[in-house]
Amino acid sequence: MQQSKFLRTNKIIYLALLVGMLLFAGIAFFLNENNRVLKIDSENAFSFVVPVVLLGGIAASKFMFNTLMKKMEHAKSLQDKIGIYTSSSLIQYALIEGPVLLCIVTFMMSGNLFFIIFMFAGVLYYLSLMPNPDKIAKQMNLSYDEKGE
Repeated sequence: MQQSKFLRTNKIIYLALLVGMLLFAGIAFFLNENNRVLKIDSENAFSFVVPVVLLGGIAASKFMFNTLMKKMEHAKSLQDKIGIYTSSSLIQYALIEGPVLLCIVTFMMSGNLFFIIFMFAGVLYYLSLMPNPDKIAKQMNLSYDEKGE
């Protein structure tokens, strides 16, 4: 029972963040209906900042998740492991969501679809993080007994 509640909560948080990003992108897209262009503007600093921030966010999310998951080795109970996994996942999600939101905001300011391309790249990576029972059990390194709880 505890495991299904944890999984449901994790999925709800994940999906809420995903829907928020996509809704914001959709709103930004329609607000810039008459101002959309696709160009790589070497004079706009954001053309360089956004890709670097997105790649940095992806790298930081992997690093932070793995670093925080190392605490799992010292966790004694399943409840402790769930807490560590939940906080690690939330940080990982946030480190992806931030750069994606930056992509959307820069698109809103400039109307340049170049930033939407990076937003979709960030969302695709975020989709690869979707929680499922097998993936979570593997990442948490659960024993057979813990999987049954």
